Amino acid sequence: MWAATRRLWEGENIESGGNGTALSVLTEMMSDPNHLRIDDPGKVEGIVVFTYLDAFDEDPDALENTKAHYRRGGLGDHKIKRRLEDILQALIGPIRDRRANWLRSGFEMLRPSLNAVTVAAVAATIADIRPRDGWPRR
Repeated sequence: MWAATRRLWEGENIESGGNGTALSVLTEMMSDPNHLRIDDPGKVEGIVVFTYLDAFDEDPDALENTKAHYRRGGLGDHKIKRRLEDILQALIGPIRDRRANWLRSGFEMLRPSLNAVTVAAVAATIADIRPRDGWPRR
């Protein structure tokens, strides 16, 4: 269970851009061991997929309906995991896009800020050192 969770959040899975990656990890997550067929009723308490849905699903009414449907049977594990994948892809997508932009630009967008910070740090250091070491002030 935790191995699949760890793999889901490892950098290569989040950043690869392949939508199949998250689903392949999610399919490894444990679901209710007694929910063998779609028609079997299932339990949602303590199931990792539902824990993730509780944390990341922004539609509580739809989530409660999904849980009720799963509890009474008629809803398969794959459908639940597909829903979680869609939610996580929507969450991770903008992060993945921003990271790809940064990598493409070679972090050039940060250069002006870094230069300004570096110049300011050097100036502050020189201003601190000059009086101590007897250097003339400018």
